[in-house]
Amino acid sequence: MKIKKNKLPMYLKLAILLILFTNCTTLIPDNNMKWTAQYNFMDLYKKKNGSFDPDANIELTWVISPDENIIILGAQKDTPKFDPTATERQAVLYISTDRGRSYRELILEGRDVSGIISPPYTKEYSIIETWGDKYEWIYLLNHKTFEVKEIDKYTKKDKIYYSDFDGRFLKCEKNEIRFLADVLSEDSVKLYEIPKNLTAYQYYPIHQNGDILYYNKILELRTYNVITEEDKLFNQLKHKYNYFFPENSSNYNTPLSLQNAKNENDEETYEKMIYDLEENFVRKITKENREKYYYYKDFICDYTRLHAHSELRFSFDKGKTWKTYKIPMAGLLVFNKNVGFFEDKYIVFEGILFRGGGDDSGGRIMVGEFLKD
Repeated sequence: MKIKKNKLPMYLKLAILLILFTNCTTLIPDNNMKWTAQYNFMDLYKKKNGSFDPDANIELTWVISPDENIIILGAQKDTPKFDPTATERQAVLYISTDRGRSYRELILEGRDVSGIISPPYTKEYSIIETWGDKYEWIYLLNHKTFEVKEIDKYTKKDKIYYSDFDGRFLKCEKNEIRFLADVLSEDSVKLYEIPKNLTAYQYYPIHQNGDILYYNKILELRTYNVITEEDKLFNQLKHKYNYFFPENSSNYNTPLSLQNAKNENDEETYEKMIYDLEENFVRKITKENREKYYYYKDFICDYTRLHAHSELRFSFDKGKTWKTYKIPMAGLLVFNKNVGFFEDKYIVFEGILFRGGGDDSGGRIMVGEFLKD
């Protein structure tokens, strides 16, 4: 019997739609999100490692997106799986300039890229730390040319630490002496010692001119310039605060803030009030939103349920209204320990598709764009 066009029974239409949804390898948009990339490194390495896709032998450490189309992945590459003559794993960056549709490989010294905190970065540069059995390396990565400049190399026994970057100056501690390191100086990295009396305070490089900003605990935010040695008032405060810290203590690339905390040792009643440097209220952190929340201006993304349920919740109005989004890809398991964002535009994370060992199975670097309308 010939069935006329558009005359299929409803149960057959539903069955066909279910089959198409279950087996579809295309990322599916809806009115909340649009999935624009799912990358598996096959176009970079051209072949599988035995029965596995290349991504099975790449362990991500962090994800950053310093500009609208740039995504940088810090990773450890199991090099012997790619080259039988290799003997050690390798620190590597994977760099995309087309928002995750393709990547290039950048090999660095060492066996892995540091994963303690996200690397300090700006739109123009990032600071990359790698380590091996004996040495650690600090690099400056240019986001326009993707050239790498070695900032330092030292042994693990050396008491050397780097943190907090304003785009030119980097905090440095060597043998308990604190410096600002000018990493953009032409000849070599130039160190400026910070007066010892100021190191008692929490401080951060700002302005890219040698200024550090510190809170002296007596209602003053002040700047000290390591080049001119000028100390001056930045802002006279009306209230005292417990902390002067980035908004998110696990992400040093969030804006500097003033914070007051209550019940820090009690998870149930924990409360932190965050204010900007002009003492305007920003948000309150409690047990409910303490972890796996990303903030950018009025945008909030709650990715607490990303791992267990492949689900996201996000808001464009500081949490007044929310959109809940269930990622519509069958067999997707998300590893949400490494999640990156670009402003309120898109999210980047690693997922694995379990689809019976077919060509569409395996790991993917996923990019999803948040839709406002």
